[in-house]
Amino acid sequence: MSGHAYFELVVPGEPRGQGRARIGRGPGGRPMAFKDKHEVAYRSQIVSAWRAAGSPTVDGYWAASVQAFMSRPKGHYRKGGALSAAGLRTPYPARTPDVDNVLKNVDALVKCGAVPDDRLMIEGTASKHWADPGQERLVIRVSAIGVSPDDEGGAGEG
Repeated sequence: MSGHAYFELVVPGEPRGQGRARIGRGPGGRPMAFKDKHEVAYRSQIVSAWRAAGSPTVDGYWAASVQAFMSRPKGHYRKGGALSAAGLRTPYPARTPDVDNVLKNVDALVKCGAVPDDRLMIEGTASKHWADPGQERLVIRVSAIGVSPDDEGGAGEG
């Protein structure tokens, strides 16, 4: 399997971050961790976007950049559609999901085989932005990084 140098995925809809595992009761009343059903559905959307893009992969070391384009609250708009004072005072989304949980969405790409082990993720960046109405989305960009783990010779460690 030969990987790509770069690929980009766009997941339409309001971005979600990775939530915390919930604790419930399993068979026999034993405590059991489980994921939120909305998180599971969102992860499926990420995998669907990957498949729609042709199931691209990268090999070796890799980097990821995740951008969340989020909807503004209704209070950020005036009656005519222009930004209100509250909207003008808020240039960036300072609300959930947290930016670190947005970045954790790349884990769905590890699970489906788009990228190798997450130990080989050398760089990760995430950012949150306001989206125009109807343009909410998550954009994930993945790129291979120069040296394959098989090519390491110990040089350049520092």
